Amino acid sequence: DQGSGRSKMYSKVWQAICESDWIEVLFGHGMNTAGKVAGAGYAHNDYLEILYDYGVFPFVCIVIFVLLIICQAIQMIKRRSPYAPAFVLSVVIGITLSMFSYFLVFYTFVTCIMAFWGYAIKMEKLRLLKEEV
Repeated sequence: DQGSGRSKMYSKVWQAICESDWIEVLFGHGMNTAGKVAGAGYAHNDYLEILYDYGVFPFVCIVIFVLLIICQAIQMIKRRSPYAPAFVLSVVIGITLSMFSYFLVFYTFVTCIMAFWGYAIKMEKLRLLKEEV
């Protein structure tokens, strides 16, 4: 960690999750509360922040979404898509930022990568349709 304090922030948020009642675990504590628990503006981990702020249901949705994006990247690799290298790199960057900073919880940060993912998936589908014809 080399002094950034992230491991302490993660520990505080995880401890707060473990000490929460089941209603708070399911439905969260409210927007931007994880950062207050962490002692910073944000928890610097999207997954912990979503779990603490919004609860289990949104957390499961985000995990499913990330898994679907990873599956899409794997399919592109298997098809030797020309979009695969950029798509995989964007997935790796997105997941890394989500784990060690804040990325998914801010629309200003995630909008560009979501637009790229949509574009790349659409172009891949068009490419596959052209190959079928």
